[in-house]
Amino acid sequence: MFKRPGSRAVVVRVYTADGESAEFLVERRCPGSEVWAKFVDVVNIAERDFFGLRYKRPKCAEDQEEYAWLVMDATVQAQIGPPVLMGRGATAQAVWEFEYRIRFYIGESETDLWEEFPRYLLFMQLQQDLAANRIVVSPGTLATLGGYALQVAHGDWDRSVNLERVRTMPITKGLSDDIAHLVIEHHKQIRDTDRQAAQDLFINLCQKQDLYGVSLFPCKNDKGQVVQVGVSPHGLRIYRKSTLVDEFPWIRLKNLQWSRKNFVVKVPGANGPDQIITYTLKSKTACRDLWQAAIQHHTFYRRKHHAAAIALAPTLISKTANDVAVKTGPTLAEASAAARRRAHTMAAAPSPQVAISQNIRKSERQVRRESILEMQPASRASA
Repeated sequence: MFKRPGSRAVVVRVYTADGESAEFLVERRCPGSEVWAKFVDVVNIAERDFFGLRYKRPKCAEDQEEYAWLVMDATVQAQIGPPVLMGRGATAQAVWEFEYRIRFYIGESETDLWEEFPRYLLFMQLQQDLAANRIVVSPGTLATLGGYALQVAHGDWDRSVNLERVRTMPITKGLSDDIAHLVIEHHKQIRDTDRQAAQDLFINLCQKQDLYGVSLFPCKNDKGQVVQVGVSPHGLRIYRKSTLVDEFPWIRLKNLQWSRKNFVVKVPGANGPDQIITYTLKSKTACRDLWQAAIQHHTFYRRKHHAAAIALAPTLISKTANDVAVKTGPTLAEASAAARRRAHTMAAAPSPQVAISQNIRKSERQVRRESILEMQPASRASA
C-alpha cells in the first residue's frame, strides 16, 4: 500500500513504449539517480545505456522541447516540479510520471545484439515517431512499415484485418483510405513471415530513413533563412524546407558554443581559416537545449571511453560543457562492447523463454531472461 500524499513519499509511475507501467516509491527530495536505480531494478533491461527517463516540462514554452531527460545528480522536484495529486480521499496519491524511451538511436549492427524486449520497445517507439512525423517517409515506405507492424501484432492476414483494425496501430492512425489499403496489400504479401522477423524488418527499414534518430531544432541561419538544426547519431544536419542542405559529421566539429540565442559551430575551412557558422534560435532556453543535445550526442557516439570526456573535452567543448559530457554516461563503444559480451554469454547458456507482451506470441526465437518485467498496468485516464 502506497503512503498517503501527506507523507514525504511520492509514487513514481514510469510508462514504457508498449503502454505498460511500473510504480514504486521515492522520497520527495531524492535525486534523479535514485528514481533511475529503482526503475532499472524493477525492469531488468540490460541495454539501459541507450535509454533514459523523460518527463513533460511543467511549463513548456512554444519554442522549447516538450520533454526533458531526467538528470541524475539533480533532485527530481527541481526538474519536474512538485508531484501531482491523483485520486481522491483515501486513494489519493502524490505522483511523478515519466516515460522510458530510447535516448540514443543506433544502427542495425548494434540492435541485432539486443535482447528481445528492448527491441520490442524500440519497435513501439519507432511507430510513435512515425505517427508524430519525427520520422518522415514516403507513402510507399509507410505502407511497407504498416504491413510489418500488422504482421507483428496480428500474424498472417485474414479477412478480419479491415480498415478499422488497421487504424488501431500507432503508425496507421489517421491514414487515408488509399494508404491504409496499401498497408493491407503489403500485409497480405508477407504471409508466413515470422512475427519476430517482421519486427526486425520494420526496425531495419526505419534505421535506413534520413530522419531516424534526428532531433530537430527550428532556427535561422546567417542569411536569415528559416532552417532546422538536426542532432543525429552521425553529427549535425541542417534542413531547409525538409531538404538536407548541409551536414557536419562529429569528426569535423572543432567547437560548439552557445550564447543567448546563438548556437555557434566551428569547423575546419576548406583551404584556409576555420569556418564559424551561427544559428539563431527563438529563445535562450531553446538554444541551450540544442547545445546540450549536441554535446551529449557527440560524447555518446564519438568518444571511445566515458573517462575520455574529461581529458579530450577541451578540443571541442568548454569546462561548462564538460559537465554535460561527463554526465552523459557510457559511450556507444562501451555500451556496444557490453552488449556483445551479453550476447556471447547468452549464446553459451541460453535462458528460458518469456513473452514480450500479450500482443506478441512466443516463438522459438524469442529467448530472453526469465524475469524481464514485473509491471503493473496503469491507465493514463485515471490521471
